[in-house]
Amino acid sequence: MNKPYSVFLVDDETKSCDILTALLNKNFNHLHIAGKAHSVDEAYPAILKAKPDLVFLDVEMPYGNGFDLLQKFNGKIDFQVIFVTAYDQYAIKAIRFSALDYLLKPVNEDELIIAVNKYIALTSANYQTESLTLLLAQLQKPEHLKRIAIPSSKGLIMLNLSDIIYLQAEGSYTKIHTSVSNNNTITIPHTLKEYEDMLDDSGFFRVHHSALINLQHVSSYIKGRGGQVVMSNNDVIEVAQRKREELIQLLLKMS
Repeated sequence: MNKPYSVFLVDDETKSCDILTALLNKNFNHLHIAGKAHSVDEAYPAILKAKPDLVFLDVEMPYGNGFDLLQKFNGKIDFQVIFVTAYDQYAIKAIRFSALDYLLKPVNEDELIIAVNKYIALTSANYQTESLTLLLAQLQKPEHLKRIAIPSSKGLIMLNLSDIIYLQAEGSYTKIHTSVSNNNTITIPHTLKEYEDMLDDSGFFRVHHSALINLQHVSSYIKGRGGQVVMSNNDVIEVAQRKREELIQLLLKMS
């Protein structure tokens, strides 16, 4: 790192703040702890005054959570965020949908290093601004997550889940096939398993080790040993034999 970065910690647990401070000081010589706060009301004016580059934000706090704090900035968030949270399935899923980083408590040192180095590597200040805007919008409608942020070399691509036809594994990469005319295929450096975990209750089904399909985009099913599905873009995808019955039941429920 060739420039100093100011960091602000928000966590209601003093011990957690102290542990995180020690880990940051141990691993990053150019990170400056600009301040700490233990509640939403305390954190908001302190962050405005400190103007940090990066905020480590605890999700679960009494008298308002980390998302409540972000809402106070009314869309004018000029710092990056790494969330720190105990396991909260919905919050974590919303964070991942928005292409943001999070650390689980107790914070793992190696994961902390990866998250901070990823932040330092970001070149576009708008990258996280768009992600945070998406996250806060999704959290206002907790019944379902409808949009996802896809990292690209130029920043982020915001996709409606309804526009994703299917996802295809290509080694450690994933190719996303969409119905968006100017972005009908997007290749990203993440595994298909990562997206299977994110989309497990959003109408997607893994029909084969290399394909995760959007059930809403299935045009027809062709019988066979496992069978095949014809997608809305006319691509034909093989169905693994072990997946056939479950797929047929899901399609019947939708009819």
